[in-house]
Amino acid sequence: MKDIKKLYDGMSHPFETIHINIDTSDKIAMFIMGMAFAAGKQIKISNKAQVATEIVKEETFFADGNHGPAKSFNMMARHWEKNKFTPNLLVENKAGHSFVVCPVRKATESDIKKLGPTVCKLRNDGEIVHYPDENTNQNPFVDGENTGGYNICFENASAIAKANTVRAFYLKNSVGSVFDLGVTYYLQRQYPDRDFELLNPEDVKLKEDDFGDQVVKSLLELQEEKTAANET
Repeated sequence: MKDIKKLYDGMSHPFETIHINIDTSDKIAMFIMGMAFAAGKQIKISNKAQVATEIVKEETFFADGNHGPAKSFNMMARHWEKNKFTPNLLVENKAGHSFVVCPVRKATESDIKKLGPTVCKLRNDGEIVHYPDENTNQNPFVDGENTGGYNICFENASAIAKANTVRAFYLKNSVGSVFDLGVTYYLQRQYPDRDFELLNPEDVKLKEDDFGDQVVKSLLELQEEKTAANET
């Protein structure tokens, strides 16, 4: 299992461009991509042939028009590299603002029924909640160009950078959520004046051999350290 803090330390070096392996089925790769996004890095895709093959499969899947416009992390990474973007997040810490890390495309009706009332309660309590299913524009097209979802990732990452608290409704099968957790982890390390909460601890048994679980565990440990420090 990769050392999460060492991955962060490597991302914190002041180089502008990183070489990155894109594998949307691998939680470590998605976490690294999320940290690179939060760190404002340009990327060079190390496995271009594999990514190109995956994009052909994905474009075929979306071609029937029944699944909305084509978007994927492979397409997003290609767009990111092609345009030499350095994602520039406006980092704030707005009291009362929060972001909910959660699955969108893989969310089941049961998941939505659990999460919906939680979001409603937070809002009724006066919190300004960014809930991607409702608040993020899921259309990958910008000015007629398909970004593959780059704009979606940027909108979510910007909301994370603004939030005083990130709350995760964590599902082990949502590899995409690990991208958002990568953004969250990087910003929590860089700016420790923000909080993290797991919204569904009763549903999650964190395991040592699951990288996504270990990211969540690390974020919870960072939160415990901050809480303890504030109490002394």
